[in-house]
Amino acid sequence: MKRLMAIAGALALAAAAPAYAQERPTGLFGLKIGVQDVEKSGRFYTLLGMVLGPKYGANQELHWEAPARGSAIMLVPAQANTTGGTYLMISVADVPAAVARLKAAGFPVAGEPRTNPRATVLITKDPDGNTVELMGGPGGAPAK
Repeated sequence: MKRLMAIAGALALAAAAPAYAQERPTGLFGLKIGVQDVEKSGRFYTLLGMVLGPKYGANQELHWEAPARGSAIMLVPAQANTTGGTYLMISVADVPAAVARLKAAGFPVAGEPRTNPRATVLITKDPDGNTVELMGGPGGAPAK
């Protein structure tokens, strides 16, 4: 019975796949980031406003509550020498508040946010050394 259900499920997915492929817009779907500790890195990105999505084996998906905010991130267990090479730019509602959340959760953040007439910016590292640029509008507000 289980085998029959698995076959029926696979057939249903196969039939739906072409329609799904046609509905998906083109553009950047997401980023894969090699990390040493999927759970720890997931906590880091949730503090910046992302939401944990489904797990696929050892991989953890993160996405925004509103898909229009940006691409998904897939955290994958690192292979040798695959961490620390990604540079992400993340728009947050309040840069100083995001920095405070990271620090309160024990993530090291060097420096303080810098504000110029166009934006508030802080460049930091995630737990695996990937560069993360937090951006908001002047005074930390969302960029327009």
